[in-house]
Amino acid sequence: MRGVETVTNNNEAVQYWRIMRPPTASAARPATFPDPTPYRHTGSTAATMEPAEIAELRTMYVFTPQEGRSWGLTFEDLGAKLRERDPDEFLRIEAGGPIRGSSMHFGITLGDEQMEGLARLSSEGVAVLDCNAHLAAEFALWLRERVVPTSMTVMFNTAWGLEDDMPPTPVPDAPRPDIVAALVAHIEETGGLD
Repeated sequence: MRGVETVTNNNEAVQYWRIMRPPTASAARPATFPDPTPYRHTGSTAATMEPAEIAELRTMYVFTPQEGRSWGLTFEDLGAKLRERDPDEFLRIEAGGPIRGSSMHFGITLGDEQMEGLARLSSEGVAVLDCNAHLAAEFALWLRERVVPTSMTVMFNTAWGLEDDMPPTPVPDAPRPDIVAALVAHIEETGGLD
């Protein structure tokens, strides 16, 4: 059984992503989300890829409240919602300092895959790492139904969008296929396929 662990040093962070952007990050890309650079896709161009192929590309998806709003997210509530899905989900809370802030790392099963995620309270949001558009849409629907207060907007961005200083986009209030289409359109817009 996996449990909750509190970590006070950040040396145990997974090497393929970092906890925060440098303090010089722009307003469109808050300083508290992981550095998207390790996720940069250098494969085929959008012109040669079908939407179904683009949907399978993996990147980090970040979900946040609308600017100036809050979901009232707490690690305890998010952990409880994750444990409702699966009592054995991995949860780890890293106590951070005044600049870095605290973060919660977690595991979540989407489809048949065990995914990794990150939640932050300062610059509030939840990210799912190394994820394709289908799984990200499933995660967004779960957030909307189980975590985000009713009638609050869920915004999204990707590692590629953050890298290109793109603003967050609302997750459509629509069925899963329409959400996947919006995520694919975002990826095409980022140029992350170049």
